[in-house]
Amino acid sequence: MDFTLLRLLLASDVVLAHYRELTGFGQWWSHGFSSTVAVQAFFVISGWIVTASYESSSNVGGFFVRRIARLYPLYAVVVVAQAFFASILMHAPAGSFGEITHYLAANLSFANFLKPSLLGFLDQARVHAINPALWTLKIEVMFYLSVPLLVTFNRWYPRQALAAMFIASTAFYYLVDPISGELAKQLPGQLRFFVAGMVCRRLLAKTSYVQKLPKAVCLLLTLTGLAAAQFFDGNYAFAFFQPLFVAIFVVAAVRLSPKLSHVPDISFGVYLIHAPIIHFLHQDGIGLLEPGPHGLAVVLLATLAFAIVGSYAIEQPAIRLGHRLSQHLSERRNARFKSAVESLNEAK
Repeated sequence: MDFTLLRLLLASDVVLAHYRELTGFGQWWSHGFSSTVAVQAFFVISGWIVTASYESSSNVGGFFVRRIARLYPLYAVVVVAQAFFASILMHAPAGSFGEITHYLAANLSFANFLKPSLLGFLDQARVHAINPALWTLKIEVMFYLSVPLLVTFNRWYPRQALAAMFIASTAFYYLVDPISGELAKQLPGQLRFFVAGMVCRRLLAKTSYVQKLPKAVCLLLTLTGLAAAQFFDGNYAFAFFQPLFVAIFVVAAVRLSPKLSHVPDISFGVYLIHAPIIHFLHQDGIGLLEPGPHGLAVVLLATLAFAIVGSYAIEQPAIRLGHRLSQHLSERRNARFKSAVESLNEAK
């Protein structure tokens, strides 16, 4: 199954949501489906793909090298670039080095909530964070770190582990959400969506039933799952079922998606880059972006252009390097294992 098109559509929906939120533009045609549902769908896809990546890895080190290579290079470039341009626009004084360092340290370590903006750049803006999309990435990273443990737990208890993780995550959400909605949408509250993705992969690996479904049925399931996820989004009583609705949407939608194996996946770049572009063009004193259809077109074109450049110049070379390093680690591990076996045989 190819997730390229689906992920790009999900990232585009987040772009629309942030365009409305950051500029105040509210025409009906600019509304997609809930950006929260889009993020939840990303988590389901990650649970599916990342666990598959881990299970196909010959060692844990190689898995983490590939994950770092996939996520961090473009992320770091975007964080540094947005700090650089914000500093220029605010005519950073000589004494601002400490604040800029604080911003970079927090954001480069996925703790953007500690320093979402700098130098008063967005004090008068609707949203003060330079890049409000970054909050999900710390959740992704925490999931990556927990994957070896989650997969091992699932191997030990193949019938109970996923159900236990799902129930525990949902229970955390139900207990914490009345106290702090912000905390409830972190891990482990969001783990239920990753687990839903793990379940999807496990079920589809054992059966080709979904592949045999007529496309008309898949279209109906896509629309039904999306409508249910949209309708019950944020509904406390139906939080237990929300991952199911999102998973149905993801499975059916990806079944309808064409295979784009030769097309670069620019969804991560679109997700990372769009919000700073909106802020920098729309911010008072710059005046290059007026809320409206033309402004949205400018944002979409600029985001796509930067995402494509980022894919070819940063993401793809980093991914190739990650694969080479992972393979090197695997070869070294195999060589050490072979040497240890030979030493044991000689000792005998």
